[in-house]
This record gives sequence, structure tokens and C-alpha cells, in this order.
Amino acid sequence: MPEISELEIPDVVQDYLEPISDNPPVGNDASNEEEYFVLNMEIQKTTPDYKKCIELSRTILTEKSKDIKIAAWLSFAMFRTEKIKGLLNGLKIIYHYLKNFENNLYPSNANYRSKAIQFLNQPRFFKLIEKEKPDASNAKEFIEADLVLKEIVNECAKLFPDNPPVLKFIAEALADHADTANKILSPSAVKTTQPIAQPQTEKQSETINKTVSETAPAPKEIEKPVQQTAPVQQTVTQPVKVTNENDGIIQLRQILTQFFEQVADGNKKEKVPDSFFVFGIARQLQWGRLIRPQETDGVTQVEVPNNIMQTNIKKWFENSEWDSLIPRVEINLLKADSAFPYWFDAHRYVVKALEQKGGNYTLAAQDIKGQLAQLINRIPDIYKLKFKDKATPFADDDTVRWILDDVMTSAGKSENKDQIILPPIMGEDYEQINNEYKQACLELPKNIEVNIASMQKAIGSDERRKGKFLRRLNLANYCMQAKMYDLAKVHLTELIGLIDEYNITLWEPALCTSVWQAMYLVNKEIISKTKDKELKTDLENDQTELFNKIAKYDSIIALKLKQKKER
Repeated sequence: MPEISELEIPDVVQDYLEPISDNPPVGNDASNEEEYFVLNMEIQKTTPDYKKCIELSRTILTEKSKDIKIAAWLSFAMFRTEKIKGLLNGLKIIYHYLKNFENNLYPSNANYRSKAIQFLNQPRFFKLIEKEKPDASNAKEFIEADLVLKEIVNECAKLFPDNPPVLKFIAEALADHADTANKILSPSAVKTTQPIAQPQTEKQSETINKTVSETAPAPKEIEKPVQQTAPVQQTVTQPVKVTNENDGIIQLRQILTQFFEQVADGNKKEKVPDSFFVFGIARQLQWGRLIRPQETDGVTQVEVPNNIMQTNIKKWFENSEWDSLIPRVEINLLKADSAFPYWFDAHRYVVKALEQKGGNYTLAAQDIKGQLAQLINRIPDIYKLKFKDKATPFADDDTVRWILDDVMTSAGKSENKDQIILPPIMGEDYEQINNEYKQACLELPKNIEVNIASMQKAIGSDERRKGKFLRRLNLANYCMQAKMYDLAKVHLTELIGLIDEYNITLWEPALCTSVWQAMYLVNKEIISKTKDKELKTDLENDQTELFNKIAKYDSIIALKLKQKKER
């Protein structure tokens, strides 16, 4: 693999790297320039004029200001016009800006610069990259793009040690493509690493290779003589050929289980994964399809968990043996026809264990509680039922108290349900904002431009972060009421970025739900009007993601949205 210093700097990239002036070489802040404003509005449209975006970016970056936000927008526009070649050039511009101009770049605020680079990780960007297919004609460019992005991540770690941009999804997309590209350029390497002797399709081969690389500690473990009487893939989980939804569920269970297992010294051992997000996904899978079991006087036909297993798990909990308790519960939860989805004591143990481990595991604990709250909102009395033995409850007294005092309260589902009704931010401090919004809506279809200008100005003048957020949400909703869906989407995209950046879901789930709901409705209108098949597909994928987020925090709103869609 070439070093970053060895990569060619094309003329088109070099033009952007020239200093704007001798003093200062980065120019001046251009955020108040007309080109900046026009570009900001254009790039966030559902279907931007990408050539126009490139022209505006070039004017700003070569004549006015070395602004990393503009460079990030430029990389997106270049990708949309020239595919991987354009993306590679855009990433090179960003890398050399970070390397050459460092903290002198605009925006002058380091946190804003970091956030600007995180634009690369937006779904509208990385999902399009995921769809690209490396071939012999572009394989080298995919490999170079992966290398350049890795160097961007390294530079960001140096420049923003306290708040580096999150580039996880675009990094994964490019890494996968680079892996495929390397196989295309070195077909002999693929042959030598083929995990099984029987013929495989390209897709199956890629899946099995990836599974082997992630689970096997070393090739020699696969080649042990004891394995010769059976296919090599016995050391890993053989992927199921997915022909229907049930096959997909089986494969997903297998994949999730692998997070809690590792092979060491030829033996399979259980572990607590670093990837904290798998805990929530496992429960979405198992609880999302759960229905209320039939019962007589509260007694169901669900088999009670194994008594020895119950005893061991309780002992591990009492002795704080978290690394034994957590994987054992999770692996049993993921088994088909398992009783663990109903044994809520085990989930309490896991949450407490994760909270004790601390760090990112506290987010996993919160995710479990959120999923459990959603299940109980859907089946309110499920935790009051008993297993088939008539003696073992789904939740013992301690777990019932935990559900009522911790799970339902932290999920915002206490007795006072008015808190989730719009507008999401209430109180005397924000009453004026909401009244201004209501008055503007009453004036429709008159005074649209005047009201938009007034609301936009108020965003800039409000010094409260929450006030700015509410004003922008009201502006987006106002644009939606005025049927200006593209403009509404611009503001909602900005808000969703803020939600992700500041983890607002942790303390303002109702506010976040309002934003997702508004974006869902805006996308619905755009889908109904567009003739662009690719755009429609992308938006429909976004709708699925938005619906899942809404359902996680407010099942009633999600249900109403689904009912509207089916009409």
C-alpha cells in the first residue's frame, strides 16, 4: 500500500491548496459572503445543483477563505459528479488543508471545524458511497480514498484531541470497498485465503472470509487435524443463505452471538464486547417481534429458564462477576425459542452489570432500558405474568420495582404523558417563541418571506442553545406548513446533525422525536412528488431509519405515522 506522501496531487487538487494571500494564507472568514449563503442553501437541498456547488466552493476556497466546512461540502459535490475519482480528490483537499493549515482554518472555532468534517459521516453521504461497486477500472482509487480518509482521521486526532469528528460509517464503507478492490487487483490472494474447498459465489466468499477474519485467532486454528473430517467453516458460524425474512433473522442472531464469543488456544470463550451497541440491537430483534403469550390466571406456557442457569446467573450477579454474567445472558437471549426474552430479572442483572463497568457500557444499559420500556408500552402487563411452572414470575419483586422506578421513568414514560406532546419545549422562557410560531402559521399563505426572514434572524440572535434549537425546529415546521418541503428539509437536517453531535436523545427524547417526526413527514411529501427513482429509494431507506428512531421513544406517534402511510 502506498504512503500518503507518495500519492499524486492532481492539478485540480493543487489549485485548491494554493494560499489565498501571503498574509494570512487562509484568507478571511467568508461565512457572511453571498457565495457562502447561496452554497449553504444549495448543498442541503434534496437534489442540489452539484456543478453550481463546485463553482461556489471553488470561488470561496481559492479566493476568499480556507474553510473546512466548504471543503467537506465540495467533496460531496465532487463525489456526486465524478463518483470515486471526485471523492478521492475531495478527500485529498481536506487532508492537505488539515496538514498544511492546521488550526488556522475556518471556522475559527475548533468544535465547529470538527463538526464540519463530520459532514462526511452523514447518511446522505456514506450511504451513497456504500452503493458504489469497485471494479478493475477504479479499484486503485478506492484503495487510495481509504488511505486518505485514514490519514484525515489521524490528523483530526491531533488537531481535535478533545472532540474529534465521528467518521465511523464512511470509514467502514471505504474500508470494505478497499478490501474488495485489493482482491480485484490481487486475485491470487483471494484464492489462497478461500476458507472452504467447495465452489462459492463472490458474495458468499466475501461473507465467509470476513467471518473467518473476525472470529478466528489465527489460520492454524482452522487447519487443525481434528477439523479435517468436517468442512473448515465449522470453526465459524456458516452464513445462512438469505432467501426470506426468517433466514435473515437466523443470520442476524448468529452474527450478534459472535460478538460475545472468541476463540483462544483452540477453545471458544465468552466475552463482553467493546461494541456496546449490540445490546440494543439484540433486544430489538428479540423483543420487537414478541407478542403477549397466552395465559390463564397469569400463568403462561413459556418454559422457565433452566434452574442451574438461573442459580449461576444470580450467583454471578451477587459476586459482581460481570464478565461471566453478561455474555451468558446475551447468548441465551439470542437463541431461538429462548425463555430469556421473558425473564426480565436477567435483563436487570445485565443493566446493573453494564452500569458498574461504566464508560460506553452505560449507554448500552440505557439502550436496554429504552427497549424494555418500549416493549412494556406495547404489552403493559407482560412483566406481571409467570412461567409455565406457575411459580417463577417473569419479573420478581426487585425487578418490578426497577421497571417502575427506573426503566419507565428514564424512558420518559411516567404517569405525566403530556410531556411528549408538541411543542416539545415548554415554559415561560420559551412561550414567546411558540406564540411567534403559531402567529406566523395563522398568517399563511400571507407574509411567508417576511416571517421566514424574521424567524431566521431570531435564530442568530437567541443566545440560548435550546432556544436556537426550538426556533429552527419551528422554522422547519413553518416551511412544512407553507409546503416549502426542500427548505424545511435543510433546517431539519441541521437539527438532526445537532442531535447526533450532542447526544440530545439522552436528555430530550421528546424534542428529538419531534425533529424525526417532522423529517418523516417532509420526506413523505418529497417522495410523493419526485420522479427521481434513486432519490425516492434513498428517502424510503431514510424513512425506515426515522421510523425506528421514533418508535424507540414514542410508539404512539410511530403508530399514527404508519396509519397515515397506509391510507
